[in-house]
Amino acid sequence: MSDWVPTPAERRAARAAAYIALRRGHVPAGIEIDDLEQIALIALWRTAEKRAGLATDINSALKQARWAIYTELRNIYTERRNSRERPEEDHDVEPAAPDADPEASARVSEALALLDRRMTPQQRRVLIAVLESDTQADAARLLGTSPQSVSAHIQALKRLVERAVG
Repeated sequence: MSDWVPTPAERRAARAAAYIALRRGHVPAGIEIDDLEQIALIALWRTAEKRAGLATDINSALKQARWAIYTELRNIYTERRNSRERPEEDHDVEPAAPDADPEASARVSEALALLDRRMTPQQRRVLIAVLESDTQADAARLLGTSPQSVSAHIQALKRLVERAVG
């Protein structure tokens, strides 16, 4: 179907699906609205043969476009998350300064190791996202969650640190 041209309804649906994803905060940094629109149009093109002869209404096209965009965004988030996860054997903690009190350094190393063992994978992802982002809202966008969820995870991490140190 190389001569397929999207109908005006399909074009509107692709653009609307892209703006919906953007407005809801589901789009990570580095992804442009035009890219999302193209993803939706490609999905519509792939199913054009199945829909041949059927009237294309805006609602069915919008549903399909949104499905394609969210599938692609899930793939992007999964790829980014997998590229950030560190291997399990990389848990060694170095002292902050070579001339620091050896007993204090040992306590800090022990507390960090305890914290690392007690953190859930989600807390680890939140911690990494917060450290790599400028704001909690940016971290939330990166994780595909709300800023309130990120804040709750940060509070839980603070409690873990207090228990590990205290």
